Amino acid sequence: MRLKHFLGRASRTSGGAAAVASGLPGEPLIAAAQRLYAERDFARAAALCQAAVADAPDVAALWQVLGASLLRLGDAGAASEAFMRAATLQPESPDAHSNHGEALRQAGRPDHAIEACERALALQPQHVPALHNFALALQPLGRMSEAIDLLRRALGVQPGSLAVHSSLLFMLNRDAQAAPDAIAREHRQWAARFADPLTDLAEPHANDRNPGRVLRIGYVSGDFFRHAVSYFIEPVLAMHDPAAVESHCYHTGGVRDEVTARLRGMTGHWHDVAQLSDEALAAAIRRDGIDILVDLSGHTRDNRLLAFARKPAPVQLTWLGYLNTTGMRAIDYRLTDCIADPRGAADALHREQLLRLSRCQWCYAPPADAPPVAPAPPARQGAVVFGAFSQFNKLNPRCITLWAKVLAALPASRLNVHGLPVAESGDFILDIFERHAIDPGRVSLTGTLDFDAYLRAYANVHVVLDSLPCNGGTTTCESLWMGVPVVSRAGVAGAQRSGASLLAAAGLQRLVAEDDEQFVAIAVALASDVFALARLRGGLRQDLLRSPLLDASGFTRELERAYRSVWQRWCDPSRGGGACGDWTPDGRTPDGFTPGGQAPGGPNA
Repeated sequence: MRLKHFLGRASRTSGGAAAVASGLPGEPLIAAAQRLYAERDFARAAALCQAAVADAPDVAALWQVLGASLLRLGDAGAASEAFMRAATLQPESPDAHSNHGEALRQAGRPDHAIEACERALALQPQHVPALHNFALALQPLGRMSEAIDLLRRALGVQPGSLAVHSSLLFMLNRDAQAAPDAIAREHRQWAARFADPLTDLAEPHANDRNPGRVLRIGYVSGDFFRHAVSYFIEPVLAMHDPAAVESHCYHTGGVRDEVTARLRGMTGHWHDVAQLSDEALAAAIRRDGIDILVDLSGHTRDNRLLAFARKPAPVQLTWLGYLNTTGMRAIDYRLTDCIADPRGAADALHREQLLRLSRCQWCYAPPADAPPVAPAPPARQGAVVFGAFSQFNKLNPRCITLWAKVLAALPASRLNVHGLPVAESGDFILDIFERHAIDPGRVSLTGTLDFDAYLRAYANVHVVLDSLPCNGGTTTCESLWMGVPVVSRAGVAGAQRSGASLLAAAGLQRLVAEDDEQFVAIAVALASDVFALARLRGGLRQDLLRSPLLDASGFTRELERAYRSVWQRWCDPSRGGGACGDWTPDGRTPDGFTPGGQAPGGPNA
């Protein structure tokens, strides 16, 4: 058995676990456990296997299904133990070692995961799951280029691997060497292989074409818990006008917490659909009569893009969770703004039509339990402490080299880097600083913190340096909420300009750099006036409260107008682009948003 039959999106398209050879001890139990797993009933599959291995501890297949089930339930430590038992029983099985490696990776032990995958590849050099898991294990060590090479090698062996191709798309967004047009082509290739053929089979929709009726809006996400996406979807769910919108949430993930409960209470219709296949989910959405279906995941964990590929709703959008094209013909629009995705350059990179809101694509709900803004730490001019809070997989040599240039320009400054997934991650960062003659003693490294400690860590920095080419999103909002300005380096579109979009919405366009030299200059200017920094820190939270970024009511009304316009376009296709409204003198449409390809002005418009 191979882990690809158990893990990730591949399990929804592979038809379940591989058949077990006849004659194995415990075969009926194995078959039953596999069936439960294929039905995504991971808790019952794990319970069945745990009972079975007590009586048949030497059946490797039972340990494999147990490990896969525990991994899907979030217990990577116990899963790695189960897979280790399987690998001990089957030392010549590359599957067993590859599975063990993936569990070790998810348990935060990438170095041991690499060793396990290397054992699998020694047995079978072209073993696709091992190549995939090896690549994933390289990410927390900063070895992104090697990881991408492994994924391409795996696709060369098995071009039809959905899981491998999706991982490649995700990593390319964070690769400083990848050209935007090449990334766009890779997304279209993914869609041509996996998604577009399903769209060709979609049935016509029977939705009532009344342009003014209450719209059924469906939001699909695996991140309806304390996750970055929830900070931006919660205010929308809370503010939706029931006279205009009937909201449905389809939760495709397995995590549940207090945020899940809160979100569930905000929507009229909640659907737990993690156990449904893509085909079954698409059928359920069609039965629910959803008019506009909104993907909040893109090519990230627990996405259901292959449900969207079946076109269960007449109008489909992608938003928030993945700031790039899905590459799919079945997704009609991507919701954005004219700063994150400027006219022309961004449009050419998307399969979807860009639906640009007039102010900002974001609506942020600050954490209610955030501590108050702390006074700035003591500093003299030029001796500030910079901070870096972006996800580690957004860091790369180009990004860290730019940070090194800032430190070189301010010899008395320091940098605190937070959120290292493992201790070895720090070696990658410090090696680059040393190559640029920056004393490693000026760089402090911190691992992953609990949420409260993470927010309080902002008390120890004066200015945050954004990541590039993939900018921060939620971390930028949190930095500003904690009173700390962010310097961001803007790129071409999407994830490369999320910092520009957020800072513009917060009234801080002056902190957005369009090239590396400007990035250094902005950071140096901030560091050179600690009194101005202190004043900025003291007023940032109040400024945010008055900004479009936190205007939940205004944002949701504009979003609903955008929904209404694209719905009217579907109801009357002859209207074409006119359904999105005509231009007004200030460059906005009467409905308050700009249709794709016609956004006015440049990045600071």
